[in-house]
Amino acid sequence: MASSRPILGVCCAALAVGVCAAQIPQPAQSPEEREARRILDSLSRTSSPGEAELAEALQSGNVHLRWAAIAGLVELGAHAKLRQVNPATLRELAASDDPLEREYGIWLLGRTTAGKDEATVELLRALLDSPDEKMRWRAAQALGSIGKPAAGARDALLRATEVESVYLSSHATYTLGQIGADDEEVLRLSLIHISEPTRHI
Repeated sequence: MASSRPILGVCCAALAVGVCAAQIPQPAQSPEEREARRILDSLSRTSSPGEAELAEALQSGNVHLRWAAIAGLVELGAHAKLRQVNPATLRELAASDDPLEREYGIWLLGRTTAGKDEATVELLRALLDSPDEKMRWRAAQALGSIGKPAAGARDALLRATEVESVYLSSHATYTLGQIGADDEEVLRLSLIHISEPTRHI
């Protein structure tokens, strides 16, 4: 499963860029919209904006500039851990009313080196009980990226292994290993998913 991460990250980046491009009118009318277009146009080039610039743009109240920043950060995060983004800003994104903002906010929380604090782990733990399955497995993925500092999410992850979705339950089991939960119950679940990979299909 670990080998799929770079591919998943690149797919997230490509989707984010496409979503952001659709959010910005042509031609851009405001300075913020022009800046958003500049960021999007420069992605994947050697002159791409740096993380600090994107982190600052993410805090903009302008929706176009914020989405451009999300696209840029997702592209950077697909290849390396983010070090300069404020996790509090990403937590706000992960709690957004916009489903896409929530999804990217959760993913980015797992890609920042600063996102190992208690508030981030608690938010992701709570999202494991979300009625939205996609948000649940995104939260499990982010917790796995955080690793051992996310050990407090063990019980919520164990509950996630009991759902009918083989994708979510398998991902939750894998994440339990990533956060260092290696007790007898976790080992038992790991053996089940290895020996019966299609048990819920």
